[in-house]
Amino acid sequence: MHKLYIHIGAGKCGSSAIQQFLRWNTPTLTESGILIPSTELSFDGNEFCNQTWFFQHLLKREPREAWSVVQKRLKTLKDHMEKSGLHTVIISAENLCNPAGFEKLFFECDDFFDVKIVFYIRRQDDFLLSAWQQWGLKISDSFDTWMSKNPNKCLWGDWHHYLLPWEEMFGRENVVLRRYARNKLIGGDVVKDFFVSCGLSSEGITIDKPLANRSLNDIITCLAYDANDLFTGTHDNRLYEMFRRFGGPSVYKNRKGSSLLTLEKRMKILKTFESGNARLKKDYFTDEQGQLFDPPSEKDVYHMTEKQITDEKIACITRTLFGVHNHIVKMERETSKP
Repeated sequence: MHKLYIHIGAGKCGSSAIQQFLRWNTPTLTESGILIPSTELSFDGNEFCNQTWFFQHLLKREPREAWSVVQKRLKTLKDHMEKSGLHTVIISAENLCNPAGFEKLFFECDDFFDVKIVFYIRRQDDFLLSAWQQWGLKISDSFDTWMSKNPNKCLWGDWHHYLLPWEEMFGRENVVLRRYARNKLIGGDVVKDFFVSCGLSSEGITIDKPLANRSLNDIITCLAYDANDLFTGTHDNRLYEMFRRFGGPSVYKNRKGSSLLTLEKRMKILKTFESGNARLKKDYFTDEQGQLFDPPSEKDVYHMTEKQITDEKIACITRTLFGVHNHIVKMERETSKP
């Protein structure tokens, strides 16, 4: 039976790196028997991998109709695989793990595919901080406000409940659960970990470390927070793109830990998820000692004075303005050429 790997996320757990690798290596993977569908879940198209928005838009349809769309496209993929001699198809969409009923879209697809669910999880304090930096600060006045305004935010990072509907549909034995932490990833790299953990052959493929969605530093977070009125919504990344384009290498995170969450707050966050984490540890990592995640420590936290923060902000803005200046000068020289 043909194999179907459904990479369901989670967000902020290396999904961009995995998707970038699959997209860049689509032709080579096809030669080795692995099909990477287009963004619209077809075997042809101009863009491949990352079906996040395809599935997100399906939630707007009547459930039976949405299920029918997915079933038809999966069967079309299977027919194409049979004709082309392909044995495996990989779907990747980090929103599939969200508790919105996405698993129902794949109901009965195990009748014609050997299905494996691939799920990467991250220690919740790191995940929630990263999620706030990416989405939350654009619509709230603080991390604590973002967490408290909407009670459902406490479900963010509740990996136990995220996984339950997928386990019920496909069986725990068909779930590949991995932890997004350097010391837990094979070779310290999420792309290599994905292939090896799934038992996929990477023969003839160079698994480099792509810089997909590279993390910005705490100062960029502070600047974005100060000017969050510039964002038009949670998916508006123009301000971040400006810093990435013109701010130079210093805008990226270059040290472990963060100044944005205290150790006490990290421990409090993890306490919320204690029972669910214990269940996942028991069911998926039985042979390991200790907890599901290494607990937070002082190395996860560093302190910055107000003066240091202000000085870093000024330096960052100056570098970004200088980058913009150089870009304008370059454009003016090119347009003035005869």
